[in-house]
Amino acid sequence: MSSRDINIDLLRICSCFMVIILHVSGQNWRLVNVHSMEWFVFNAYDSAVRSCVPLFFMISGYLFLSKGYMISINQLYKRNILKIIILYFVWSFLYAVFRVDFTDISFETLIYEILQSEFHLWYLPALISVYIMIPLLWCIAHYEDGKYLKYTCYLVFIMGILKMTVETVPFLPEIFNEFLTSFSLNISIYCGYFLIGYYIKMTREKWIHIKMKILLSVFLLIELLGIILTLGISWWTNEPISFLYNNQTLFPAIQAIILMIIFLKFKVDSFLNHKRNIIIKISRYTLFIYLFHPFVINFLDNNLRINSLSLNEWVSVPLISMIVVIICLLFAFVLSHIPIVKKWII
Repeated sequence: MSSRDINIDLLRICSCFMVIILHVSGQNWRLVNVHSMEWFVFNAYDSAVRSCVPLFFMISGYLFLSKGYMISINQLYKRNILKIIILYFVWSFLYAVFRVDFTDISFETLIYEILQSEFHLWYLPALISVYIMIPLLWCIAHYEDGKYLKYTCYLVFIMGILKMTVETVPFLPEIFNEFLTSFSLNISIYCGYFLIGYYIKMTREKWIHIKMKILLSVFLLIELLGIILTLGISWWTNEPISFLYNNQTLFPAIQAIILMIIFLKFKVDSFLNHKRNIIIKISRYTLFIYLFHPFVINFLDNNLRINSLSLNEWVSVPLISMIVVIICLLFAFVLSHIPIVKKWII
């Protein structure tokens, strides 16, 4: 039996689907009236899935910082970082091609469009910045059997996530933000998510004994708080306000931790083991799905007029998200049979 952790593959698949829900629900989030039912529903979906980005980094930390996954700095740059750099420029070029009008374009304009990149491609440079830090993160995770890992996670949470949460509140007095800035440690929260993911792995036995109803209750409580507070502030300002959904702030961070623990509690062997190979294959396609899905969303909207306002909002968001996933999977399956495409695009 393979030692591969299928629970993490399932979590990666779920996180990928959450990203798509986030972008489908966000299609018209800023366009509809904040007092409308449509906006309320989009906001509810948004609140439920905002932990997807922290989860991606936590999953990477869970895997990369494991003792059995130790790689040299040379391997790290040649095998991992180089591929992400190539992916970034390839996908930036592909999206630029679909954005520009080739009947009236200069070389400088094309380069500008490539460097501007599509909105979701920010994740790749962010991932590179964390990968560059892996040798140092490894030292923190394993020095004297992780003696300082817990301390570092607490430090990230207090001086990183909690501080960022307060700083994003738009109506706090400027003097308050200046006071917080004086305590800045410039902690990379994404590196912190990396370490938190590994810390959860190392203390897995402690977390999986927490009752599922407690985990779900806390998750739903945070979601409801996010919905209500965002709703209240948006109604007050009469415009969409999303600072609580910043992926480096408290609510998404706690939701990500809870979701990781929930997925680690699953007894996969009891009901999904016969689907193991399918789960692994889909998990390997998730990066491609992440990179490709905005194209599918835009195509459905611009060419077929299918978007989050096409149907009842409760139905349209999950339905369109499923359609996008299926289309992305079909493309991934076909393209994975082309060697050069499989190597540099998927």
